Amino acid sequence: MYRKYGKKIAKKELKKRPRKLLLVLSFILILLLGVNFYLFTKCEESKDLIYIPPFGEIVQKNESIQPTIIKINYYCERDEDCMLASVNCCPETAGAYWECVGRNSTIICNPEGVICPQVISPRPEYVCRCVNNFCIPS
Repeated sequence: MYRKYGKKIAKKELKKRPRKLLLVLSFILILLLGVNFYLFTKCEESKDLIYIPPFGEIVQKNESIQPTIIKINYYCERDEDCMLASVNCCPETAGAYWECVGRNSTIICNPEGVICPQVISPRPEYVCRCVNNFCIPS
């Protein structure tokens, strides 16, 4: 008789536990969904987000930040048209990549969008010359 009574209590306890577990898991799921929704709406309000569309074009939503623009032109007519410039927007103290480029090249750097290797790359000693309308180091 004692055993039967014990089994009935054990069966009732087993029936209660899944309900409590299901209730706790449901509460945690609702909490996580609420936090995700809050973070999603907060990110939508930010104006500094960068949207990357499918074909790799980067569009910045905040117009006050200028993008990095590098258009290198090697054309020259005389030696004065050539100059030595860092073409990867990195300074001498952080991995600059030096090239002889034409003075009409456009190098506009936004330091926020540039990742530079942490190696010292001092300005080379050579000068740039114009040979066959092309800037080269000499």
